[in-house]
Amino acid sequence: MELDTLLQEIQKDNRKAFDELVLQYNESLNAFAFNILKDKEAAEDIVQDVFVNLWLNRKKITFGESTKSLLYVSTRNLVYNYIRSAKRENERYKHLTEENESSTLNYIIQEEALRLLNESIEQLPPRMAEVIRLSLEGLKQEEIAEQMEVTVANVKRLKALGIEKLKKSLGALSCFVFTTTGLI
Repeated sequence: MELDTLLQEIQKDNRKAFDELVLQYNESLNAFAFNILKDKEAAEDIVQDVFVNLWLNRKKITFGESTKSLLYVSTRNLVYNYIRSAKRENERYKHLTEENESSTLNYIIQEEALRLLNESIEQLPPRMAEVIRLSLEGLKQEEIAEQMEVTVANVKRLKALGIEKLKKSLGALSCFVFTTTGLI
């Protein structure tokens, strides 16, 4: 059957005419899509979508002189949509991978900074170490003073002395460790 006749029959819900159209154009549309994509499975999926869309919209489509080009234009448009979608997905994946690598590296750095800080805190006198630990937990000086049953001035003095001792203990890494852990 000729294309125009097939399309008229398809509009009348003739499934056999639709099957005939698929048989006649499936191979050439697949080759057309593959020529652009260089991906056989994607090309086949796209051509299948073209035929499904044609069947679903058969009552709405007005067929005329350029009916044959309708199949190729539809295929081309779906191919370009696929390419754009794949490009966006690749960019998203790339961004997520970079983000994941960055957050993993940041986590490792923070863990190492905490390990170094904890080792140095262990070397401090007990009350000084306690003030530093409570500061790292986010407690305010007033809260630390209340919990330890000392004055705020004493907490300030112990914290300042503790930070000085930690700076000496950590050496050149002290600025990095303090910044990373939020101690100062």
